[in-house]
Amino acid sequence: MIEALKSSRFLFVIPEKGQKTRQRPYRQLADFASELGLEVYMIDIRWKKHNSLLECSLEATQKIHEIVDELHPTEIYLFGFGIGAMLAVQVGYIFRADGLILCSMPPLFNEELAQFSSFKRYFLKRKIYKARNKPSYPSRKIKTETVFIYADKEYRKIEKIIEIRKKAFIKANEQRIHKTAASLRNKKYMEAVMAEITLMMGRK
Repeated sequence: MIEALKSSRFLFVIPEKGQKTRQRPYRQLADFASELGLEVYMIDIRWKKHNSLLECSLEATQKIHEIVDELHPTEIYLFGFGIGAMLAVQVGYIFRADGLILCSMPPLFNEELAQFSSFKRYFLKRKIYKARNKPSYPSRKIKTETVFIYADKEYRKIEKIIEIRKKAFIKANEQRIHKTAASLRNKKYMEAVMAEITLMMGRK
């Protein structure tokens, strides 16, 4: 219980598919969030063990539930990158998260895939464990405070998807980072992430 008294604000970090939170960018992010007074928990997913995104989501939910059930935080935030951002959306809805930081989330929810041609949908779906258990938004109206972060090049490719997200995530803001790659290893991208986390914490 001593650990629980350090902070009532918990940040759960879910990495991109195939990545681990022990990698330097995630550790750098965790150190920064800790300096803001957040209690940071790294949620690694056994990507190769699972056959669907649903199984990944269940693993993330179980790991976060164990921590929340033991330590009872007053505020819950989730950070996710890529496929990890999709998991953060689903898990955050279950735990009624206070905030979501979603980085370079791919357009792979059912509501988003509908905007593409059948040919492109086929190839996009294969990115989600060959289309097993195709995910949907957890709700038609997601009221969690949310920030979407995009690199400039990916933003231009999914402008129609962004409009769909604006309607579903009714408390969402977006950050478009110019002249940078969609990677936490990129200095400009990481600085934008840190700035958005700071802003979200300041609004609470």
